[in-house]
Amino acid sequence: MVSVAASNSAGSFNKIFRIFTDITGWNSKRTLRRSILEIAIKLREYKDMLEETVGRLRSRHDDLFRSAITAYVKGDKPKAAIYVNELAEIRKIITNIYTSALALERAILRIETIKEISNINLALGSVLAILNVLKGQVNNVVPEVATGIEVLTSEIRNLILSTSGTAVPQDKMLDMSDEAQKILQEVKEVAEAKISKSLPQIPEELLKTSASNAEFKVVVNNAPQPTAGKVANKEVKPARTVNESLENKVLEYILTHGGFIDVSDAAKQFNVGKDEVILALKSLKEKNKITF
Repeated sequence: MVSVAASNSAGSFNKIFRIFTDITGWNSKRTLRRSILEIAIKLREYKDMLEETVGRLRSRHDDLFRSAITAYVKGDKPKAAIYVNELAEIRKIITNIYTSALALERAILRIETIKEISNINLALGSVLAILNVLKGQVNNVVPEVATGIEVLTSEIRNLILSTSGTAVPQDKMLDMSDEAQKILQEVKEVAEAKISKSLPQIPEELLKTSASNAEFKVVVNNAPQPTAGKVANKEVKPARTVNESLENKVLEYILTHGGFIDVSDAAKQFNVGKDEVILALKSLKEKNKITF
């Protein structure tokens, strides 16, 4: 009689324990899924912020494009060259940020398609690798997103640790990092194609005015050092004495062109070679009459 009672008591305890374990496990899974959902929501928020930034950059691009056209039509090639260079830089930034937004979309999709709890760590590890690459990519343009990503990567690491009891192995992280790089390369190609189609093409005439090819920024009378430029992308060494008359002409050209000199145009106007104009610039600099 005593043994039967003891047996019944043990059976009841085991049954209650199983029920408690099932409830605890269910609550644990529910908490885990909630955490994953929160990660996806944050990623969506960061993606929206990047897309808003792309929109603002597009507006800035349109303004620069109109300004470049206007300057060129008015015959102000130096100013047109400045705008063209700015357009080139802003196109790079737009492509970079749009690439990051597409990469976040891939990360969100990776999380939202998790079917089994056992696949969580693999999916989160892949997302973590993507975010690690994106942090530096958006930092200079959208620092608040970079900060958010930094916090989120810490949360993901803790979530992986809590579900598996260990961090993702280093060799596994390296594999995931390679995968992340491939994903970023894929979305970058997509981004470049879309941006190229959606933004107006810069006319060839405007591209020819680019300051990186012929424009040379200088400041007269030892003013503060401006952004350095290049003359025909070459380092030129003086070979002979510069004619003072040519120096004066070059200085006057600079003064009447807002601190810029188009070497090709100046050489044509003064009926001399481009190398002579460059020598004149070097000589003026040595005499502290200009700075570049």
